[in-house]
This record gives sequence, structure tokens and C-alpha cells, in this order.
Amino acid sequence: MLEPREPRAAIKLVDHRWLLEILRAVATAPQRHRDLLAALGSSGEPVYPKTLGATLNHLCRHGLVTCEIVRDKPRIAIYHSTPLGVELLNLLEALERFVDKHHAELDPRSREDPRP
Repeated sequence: MLEPREPRAAIKLVDHRWLLEILRAVATAPQRHRDLLAALGSSGEPVYPKTLGATLNHLCRHGLVTCEIVRDKPRIAIYHSTPLGVELLNLLEALERFVDKHHAELDPRSREDPRP
């Protein structure tokens, strides 16, 4: 559980590999685990099922994604975005645009060493 105003709460919430990509995918349409594996893995870098599962569990625990079980045997789960997840996605995309716009200014190599 994240504590309100905890200094690093925001970072802890979003510091998961594939989080942004998963939020984007489920905001577009509800997704099954295997569909997410295929979609995320198509970018060239593999996503491992365990990593995807852990990130989905994290997103569900925090109310950013919901999991609907549509069949038990074999288990089929469909992940849906929540309004909270869409709001976070919008914030992360705004941060992404900020970094894209200011990447040269943010690059530490562009700064002179302040030490004497």
C-alpha cells in the first residue's frame, strides 16, 4: 500500500518494466495475457511471462487495471484498463513528451563539470 505524500510513492508506483506499454495496450482494448506477450514481444525485446504477470498483478493491486476471469479451466483472464489507469497513462505520456522535447537539455553530458 502506498502512503499519501510518501516521497518516493510515485516512483514506486511506476517503476516496473513494461508498465507504460501494458497500460497503453489495455487502454486500447481489453487484452489476454498471451496477447500482451505477443504484442509487447513484437518490439524486438522479449517480455518474459513472469515479468508480465508480476507487472499485471502490480497494476491490478493498485487499481490501474482489472482482471476478469472468463473461464477457469483452462484459465482465461482478460485485463481491462480502469479510469485510474487511463489517467496515469496520460500523465506518463506527458512525461514522455517532456523528455522527448527536452532530451538535449536533460542530457548530463551537455553540462560542464561544476567541480573546480
